[in-house]
Amino acid sequence: MLRKDFVLCKTRSLLNEFVAGIVKDADKARQKFLRQSVAAILLSGSLVVIEFARWIHDDCTDIFHRLKRLLNHLVSPCANFTVVVNAYRQLAAKYIEPDTPIIIDLTDMAKPRAKRMKYLALVRDASENKLVPGYWCVEVYAHLKAKRILPLAMDVFSIEDPVVGSQNLQIYRTVKAVNQSLEGRGIWI
Repeated sequence: MLRKDFVLCKTRSLLNEFVAGIVKDADKARQKFLRQSVAAILLSGSLVVIEFARWIHDDCTDIFHRLKRLLNHLVSPCANFTVVVNAYRQLAAKYIEPDTPIIIDLTDMAKPRAKRMKYLALVRDASENKLVPGYWCVEVYAHLKAKRILPLAMDVFSIEDPVVGSQNLQIYRTVKAVNQSLEGRGIWI
């Protein structure tokens, strides 16, 4: 039987190898942030910063300072991840055949307790079947063989934001960006 720490160490090294090819064009601070956070998110199974921060092993011994550093990366005005996203989509394009279904999924993210978040719009909360503040989402996935799903985009937006314009315009922007990275491969559904 394999020891748990060996499996975690091996998994981290494989994830770092995968992420290294995607983040090579980002600046040094973003490279470290993405290497640590992607591995921690996958190992913890959570997108909540305080939960996946425990899975990051670095020189920082105080969890408070690690959380502060991670949150600062997420809200930094100089954090431009478009280079990384494009590199990921180009890597994913290698797995997409001309007949691979590319699925567009429209959903929403309910934030019923949110008061101070920017550009909140009304979305349907399925759990309570009523309209609550939140954001809309456009998700794009590739459905590969053997029932494997490959995420390609998840854009969170609000039509209250003057930059967005409309829901149709945001869907068009997302589809155009993904299709450009995939070089026209796949069948859009």
